[in-house]
Amino acid sequence: MRYRDHRFACDHPVAVLDAADRRQTAMVVNVSRDGARLARAQGLMVGQHLRVFIMPNMPPNLAEVRWVREGLAGLRFAVPLSPREIAMARKSHGHRAGSVHQANRLGLRELR
Repeated sequence: MRYRDHRFACDHPVAVLDAADRRQTAMVVNVSRDGARLARAQGLMVGQHLRVFIMPNMPPNLAEVRWVREGLAGLRFAVPLSPREIAMARKSHGHRAGSVHQANRLGLRELR
């Protein structure tokens, strides 16, 4: 049996560029060190190489499309994400000190 990294649920918009520099916006619905699941990405094909911009003004993460079905696509990153990059994709307290306080004001909390 092959080990899979924990997948963190999120709802984060990202910019995606394909090899022909066609740009689209998609939503990351879950993320792990090694990959992510995208929703709302159009026209992706298995084996396609992409550049995924998790945060604006930061270098892209290179990824390969591993599967596509029903409006979703699974990506595998060429280089595993750092804990900081995962935190940014999740918009958790790991990258912005204010986000925890904002969530608490709304009566929300992260389940662990």
